[in-house]
Amino acid sequence: RDDVRQYVDLEFPRHDFPAALGDMLHARTEGNPLFVVDSVEYLRAKGRIVQSGRGWTLAGSLPDLEQELPQSIRSVIERKLLLLDGTDAVLLQTAAVQGYDFDSRIVADASGIDALEAEARLDELARIHHLVTPTGERRLPDGSPTQEYRFVHVLYQNVLYGHLTPTRRARVSIAVADALLNRHMRQVPTIASSLARLFEAGGDARRAVEYFLM
Repeated sequence: RDDVRQYVDLEFPRHDFPAALGDMLHARTEGNPLFVVDSVEYLRAKGRIVQSGRGWTLAGSLPDLEQELPQSIRSVIERKLLLLDGTDAVLLQTAAVQGYDFDSRIVADASGIDALEAEARLDELARIHHLVTPTGERRLPDGSPTQEYRFVHVLYQNVLYGHLTPTRRARVSIAVADALLNRHMRQVPTIASSLARLFEAGGDARRAVEYFLM
């Protein structure tokens, strides 16, 4: 709680917030730094935290803010994801199926989006929305370049994956598996465990067993 209060004091110098604001932020985010920042930015974007003279103040009472602020970390994520457009949501849901770590080229292939557009959108999702972070560049076994990414927090991946309906989850799992197969050519044994998991999620028992055995 003290750390949350200190963050608020540093982010909003000369504020006149009630002391209980830090306690409320801590309770809603379990003190997770990423979600403390997300919650504060959400309140600022909604006009609940505003500049007043040379400092900062709350627009409304603390009980009003309690109604505005998401009830849990999962709700913080849900509200953040609602700001995305349809193509970004498709990209991230496909990425969530590949895993906590994913490749721009594989996600582009599986979602049917041009590789250049996928890279540009993922870069924006990293820089502006802070949902993913780039972890390096590499070439896939077929020689195609790809940017590797990771979700900023595993809960982002979990929520996105959970948004998929059973039919869509199965379809996207097969699409990601096929994209991996196409790009890895003769190095398939190195990704056999991922393929087995994806084919199992996609309901393709025959191919799931094949790669589990491998």
